[in-house]
Amino acid sequence: MGPLTFVRNFSGSLSSGQKIYNVTRSKFEKVHKTYLPFADEFKEVSKLNVGEVGVVSGLKETVTADTLTSSGAVVAIAQKKLSKRLGSEDQRQVKPCLSGVNIPEPVFFCSVESASLSHQKGLEIALECLQREDPSLHVHIDPDTNQTVLSGMGELHLEIIQERLKTEFKVDADLGKLMVAYKETITEPSLNRITFERKLADQKHSVVIEVEVHPKKAEAGHPIVRKGQGKEVQENLKMLTERQLRCITNGVEASLRSGPKISFQVIDVEVLINFFQIGRGTSETIIEAAAATCVRGALQNAAVCLLEPIVSLEVIVDEKFQHAVVDDLNRRRFVMDMIDMIHGNKIVTGTAPLSELMGYSTALRTVSSGLGTYSMQFKHYQKVVNSIEEDKIIQKVRGF
Repeated sequence: MGPLTFVRNFSGSLSSGQKIYNVTRSKFEKVHKTYLPFADEFKEVSKLNVGEVGVVSGLKETVTADTLTSSGAVVAIAQKKLSKRLGSEDQRQVKPCLSGVNIPEPVFFCSVESASLSHQKGLEIALECLQREDPSLHVHIDPDTNQTVLSGMGELHLEIIQERLKTEFKVDADLGKLMVAYKETITEPSLNRITFERKLADQKHSVVIEVEVHPKKAEAGHPIVRKGQGKEVQENLKMLTERQLRCITNGVEASLRSGPKISFQVIDVEVLINFFQIGRGTSETIIEAAAATCVRGALQNAAVCLLEPIVSLEVIVDEKFQHAVVDDLNRRRFVMDMIDMIHGNKIVTGTAPLSELMGYSTALRTVSSGLGTYSMQFKHYQKVVNSIEEDKIIQKVRGF
């Protein structure tokens, strides 16, 4: 059968052999066969009707939460109607996608490697399959160490991934030390201007670029790269093409993936282009490299601070263990919101840094004699409280 994809049909019908359009990824796919699931068996049918939950084979690019439709023409009509309703001038910026699944950023990561070279190919295939069905799992190759890095939502999540690799894909894989995914940001604006020159195949490529990086809370739909203000800036940038701006944006995004402090992603910043000059025949790759280098220089000169993930925590425990649990939480920089009571159990809610809750399930079982349970959910990133805590984090991440 190949990879199978569960779908729900909201309108029209989906037939075997039909060509469909993935709105989320702007790609065409072809359905091989359609099935109706009955427990662990699949009954082949000619088509799926409205309201049915079915299974299709043959989709290569589609992943969980993608929106599918019959053709690109249908999407164009939907874009036109949606952009008119939203008051948007550019229809291309509007994607008529279903709400899908709200997936927060991964907050834990660790390295993964196969137990032997014979399992390496199987590990790569298995991780690709797992990513398709689980959008909260991220896999990337670290450019410095060349290690494969898994990012997930928690300790249990990554342990389950490891177990599935062994049981479902028959791949023996080892996970490295679990780490919290911190972020970096800047606290004050920083300006940098460089002349970037390279010689490739007897052709001189040169870019002069000036950017200003300043802190700004990220907003959905707002670009992180903008043209600067002022008459002289506007006069200089009027010859900047959309293609060149896209190259600069790609370079900026690449530079923000690794911050200057401990190489975590830089967030909550905005980059203004104040000057741009390009030599004749300069390639797009050089433009991207120049933008990335310039932004890295600006970040190096700026005041950078660490951000740590904060989670909402709810602990349910027997009343007689309440004080022991609260005392333990207070040692973990816990900020209490409220204590409620239901059916003789105390419900303690509040927020705490994720780094302080690693291995908390074991600690809770110990202080509550196995009668306590808890749940937590990522809330936001927050600046590390003081320089002492920041130094501890840096030492833990670097290992020295």
